[in-house]
Amino acid sequence: MKFFLAGLSLISSLSFVYAQTQPAFLNITSREADNSKVSELRLDPASALSKIAISTFAESVSYLPLQTTKESTFGEITQLEVTAKSYIIWDKISNSILFFDKKGNYITKIANTDKNVPIPFKKIDHFSVDEANNEILFNDAHSFLIYYYDLDGKFKRTAQKPPYLIAAYYNFKDRAIYYQSYNSDYFRNYHSSVGNLLVVDKQNNATAYLPFDTTVIKDYHSLYGMNRNLSNNQDGRLFITNSYDYNIYSIDAGGKLSTAYHLVMPAINTIPADFLSNANYNEKRMSYTELHDEVIYAISNFYSRDENILFTLLSYKGDILMYYNQKTQDLAKFISLSPDKLSYNLPFTSTRYIVADKGDRFITSVTASALFKARTALMVENKWSKDLPDPLVKFFKSNSQQNPVLVFITFKK
Repeated sequence: MKFFLAGLSLISSLSFVYAQTQPAFLNITSREADNSKVSELRLDPASALSKIAISTFAESVSYLPLQTTKESTFGEITQLEVTAKSYIIWDKISNSILFFDKKGNYITKIANTDKNVPIPFKKIDHFSVDEANNEILFNDAHSFLIYYYDLDGKFKRTAQKPPYLIAAYYNFKDRAIYYQSYNSDYFRNYHSSVGNLLVVDKQNNATAYLPFDTTVIKDYHSLYGMNRNLSNNQDGRLFITNSYDYNIYSIDAGGKLSTAYHLVMPAINTIPADFLSNANYNEKRMSYTELHDEVIYAISNFYSRDENILFTLLSYKGDILMYYNQKTQDLAKFISLSPDKLSYNLPFTSTRYIVADKGDRFITSVTASALFKARTALMVENKWSKDLPDPLVKFFKSNSQQNPVLVFITFKK
């Protein structure tokens, strides 16, 4: 799957914006990432395992149906965030954000039909949760506003977007993180310092990381981008990935950027070392990755639990969610792992999207129709359903026109 930076209005996730309006000027200091502790991940995408039983790598798989009513019905899990008491889901299809409790019961939803909102939002473009301030925030892609609601789904206020909100942004440990997507427009207007990442504190002091040469990268329209490059690992770490970069970065509580991992892949899968610094590639970078469709131009959706790592590799051919174990060096295509007794022989994912849960688990989802299709085939075995947990027994008493089902996976340590 390909993402054009030219049209990338993606806002990955947000937890707060510091004031109702923010000054255009930031006091920016440029710094390099700390490379003192880097874990090297050596992998060959061509050797990735597929059609291997999920129990080979996982120790538990559990399912949580989400209550389906006229009010709570939604089309897809575009984004999922986890709080202490709920699962919050953005459904791009219905342009709404839905709240479910930890048992899957529907609580409420945010929609643009709320008469208590003075200026109804037009299009949700990702959201984020700030549990400390009891807020959920999201960018309206078709206006200059950011919307604030409380964690009960009640409208609080709006704020104007800052001018350095170019692509993705996130709040982490009292700082706002802004990813620029090789777009230097804000810097060109206000600053000489240029970086792909801005870390901004409450006093509007900013640190610019991941510099790029604007004399070479003159037009961000000529580059492929990605989504989900800011990943909350739910363990005190925020992972950051950057297009055309095989490093995975993390930010600490003080706003310091460090290189946490570095991916090493065969030459056929990597871009040339001077891909972003050599002007000979100008206006040819997209065509290069199209011609060399084995090349991985980005890593996204990166999460880690102990030695178990999940991430997405992006190439012109598409995006592939991978599972990797640092101890065994096993590499597998996650969506190609096979159901077995651990998952009650039911499919455990219908998506390339996965997030980290609090604790040791990862969360993915499967459609109701996929589960019912599998059930039809499995019912020829009379004893199949006797071991199903109560949530699935209740789920199968209804029909396939239900909401997607959350799936929780814990991998072996």
